[in-house]
Parts: sequence; C-alpha cells; structure tokens
Amino acid sequence: MTGIGTQAPGRRILILVADGFIGRHIAFHLRDRGHPVIAAARRTGRLAGMGFQTVAADLTRPETHDPAFWRPHLAGGTGIVIAAGLLTGSEAAFEDVHIAAPRALLAAREAGAPAVLISAIGLNGQTAFARWRRSAEKMAMAEGATILRPGLVVADTSYGGSSLLRALAAMTMPVPPARCGRQKAGAW
Repeated sequence: MTGIGTQAPGRRILILVADGFIGRHIAFHLRDRGHPVIAAARRTGRLAGMGFQTVAADLTRPETHDPAFWRPHLAGGTGIVIAAGLLTGSEAAFEDVHIAAPRALLAAREAGAPAVLISAIGLNGQTAFARWRRSAEKMAMAEGATILRPGLVVADTSYGGSSLLRALAAMTMPVPPARCGRQKAGAW
C-alpha cells in the first residue's frame, strides 16, 4: 500500500474496521511485516484474542465523529488505513460510516502521518454505496489521504461476487468466451 506498507517496520498503524473482510487481511499483513496494528472495530473481542491492540468504535455513534475520540490512539505519527464501508443502510448510517467517523479520524492524525482510504472501482453508478463512496474519496483526498481502489479481492474467506469468481477459476470444464452480449444459455 502506498505510504503505509512501505514504511519501515515499527510504525504503528490504526485500521478502521479491522474485522471486515479487507481490513482483517490488511491487519494481518501489516502485523506480519513488523508493524504494531491498532484494530478499530465495533466488536473487538475476537481481534483482541488474536493479539491485536484494539479500539471499540461503533462508527454510527457520535463520539467517533469527534477527533478527540481518536487522538489518544494516534500518538507518535500512527498511520491510518480506512477500510470502513457500508453496502446497505439508512442515509444517516452511510454518512456516519463513510464520512463522519473517517473525517474525524483523519483530522486527529499527526502532521505527516500517512493515511489510506480503501475504496472500490465502479463508483459511477447511482447506488447509495457509490454516491457515499465518491463523497468519502473527495473528503479523504481533501485530508491528504491516498485512495486505493482494488479491482478484485479474492481470498479463501471471500463472499459474494469474489467467491463466484474463485469458484469459476477452480472449474475444470471450459468456460465459453463472451460474444459481445449475444450469449445464449446452452448455445456453445
């Protein structure tokens, strides 16, 4: 990751939503490379059991929208990875998770501390997720964060579309090539 994983081992890194699919993998990756990881999540019991320093943070709660909530965890130039994202929910919840809490976290970081927002590709749609994610990117860029848009994330614990692609890759039968949208079921 630009600005985070390239740092000399030893820089502390706070991962916002370290119990999510992407955040969890980033947390283990960075810890394996010698970075002390602070795992922020709504439920921290499992993360603490895996040896992470934790911060209980429900991003829909007003206290997480205040930089003062985050400052004690960011001393010494702690880097930030924001892996928070909400696919469905109320407009208020989207704003809390994508904007309010991440903005407060970024505002609390010390000068020069790196920050990365994990975003997504395909944000030109009009879904609530796409609209709020675009707003989150604008906010994070204004705060000097690096934006990463992974195209495809596949792991043994993936779900949804990623799992479908993983299953297709494991198939031993040939998969017919697409014919410019003129594909018909059973017409090989």
